[in-house]
Amino acid sequence: MARATKVPSAELPSITQLGRVLGTTARREAAIDLIGSGQPPPADEEERRARASQQIRLNTADRLLFDRLNALRSLVGTMPAKTLSDCVVQINVAAHWIMRMTCNDLDPSEISEHCDNLERIIVSVLPVLAAAAGLDLVEFALDEVTDLHEARFPELAI
Repeated sequence: MARATKVPSAELPSITQLGRVLGTTARREAAIDLIGSGQPPPADEEERRARASQQIRLNTADRLLFDRLNALRSLVGTMPAKTLSDCVVQINVAAHWIMRMTCNDLDPSEISEHCDNLERIIVSVLPVLAAAAGLDLVEFALDEVTDLHEARFPELAI
């Protein structure tokens, strides 16, 4: 008789834990951009080839880290905030998306995606911030925001 194998839990880290990973990844990605800056021109063909090879590796690492940052931000934007620190991480991600919309020439589908992401974060953080501030959701009509968006963002349903 075969034994049943215990399946590991698929629980995700918290938003705050993902925020730490996001911060570490952002610092690593920024550090890559500084490698090689301010170097004098290569002394010979061998050094030029070595630098070109290193630049290819750096560009690959930079792109992978950039993709990881985007994936982490997307994940953070789909999770409901539970703590004030979760709210801070989500507001930081929202600020990034706003910066992308205001500093880049995006097509309408990208703008729509960022707006959905921003809306989800607002819906996520409002109940936590209201509770921390001692505000009643109904008295301040904050319940309308969460109720109106529950159908669009079921992952944020409380």
